[in-house]
Amino acid sequence: MELDHECSWTRRRETELAHREDRLQGAGVPAVVLMMVARLLGRNLSARPSTDDEYGAEISLNDLARGTTHDECFFQLAPVSMELKRALVDAVLALHSHYLETDVDWSRIGPEILERWKPGCTVRILSIRATRQVKVRCYEAGAGMLARRFAQPLRIDCSSGIGVMRSAG
Repeated sequence: MELDHECSWTRRRETELAHREDRLQGAGVPAVVLMMVARLLGRNLSARPSTDDEYGAEISLNDLARGTTHDECFFQLAPVSMELKRALVDAVLALHSHYLETDVDWSRIGPEILERWKPGCTVRILSIRATRQVKVRCYEAGAGMLARRFAQPLRIDCSSGIGVMRSAG
């Protein structure tokens, strides 16, 4: 995966995915990730400049979902489907392989993240290159800073090239 976007999210190697009532949204999700989502779904990603956000675009995944992007890092898509959620998780995990600078088999991890990513929930994924680990935190929408900070992380060891859950703490 070749990133052509740098911001505070990508510099921290962090991604946020949220399931709000009728939409999915995220931060730290460069355009290359959304293009991978489209490819995984067998759809085309089309984009056109936003009429009301000079840094945004209106996007579409054919008939599956429509939404917006902002600043080549934030997105919203609706309607919500399990197919779309699965593709977003898979594409974001591929992004984190890039952050870790190693190919990772995420086949055991994707379903775990999907199980935790329920309506009203936010998932934050942070890659730690030095230790080849990923931390995943889940918390309720609107959670304050302390609740987010102290959400029990799921720790994933990727040092062997296979994502393995080591602990939830």
